[in-house]
Amino acid sequence: MSLPLADWQFWATCLAGLLALAWLLRGVLPIPILSRRHRRRKRLKRVTLTVEGRVAK
Repeated sequence: MSLPLADWQFWATCLAGLLALAWLLRGVLPIPILSRRHRRRKRLKRVTLTVEGRVAK
């Protein structure tokens, strides 16, 4: 038995499987393209806690 390499449905199913695998592994592997958390962290503005509620500079 051989793989049906000439069949378009075979390649469509392989592509769907690879996309599903990438979606499942996006939280585990440190690949910035697959991870949205990497982009969100850069947008956050971190400030230190202030005393008496003063605005951080």
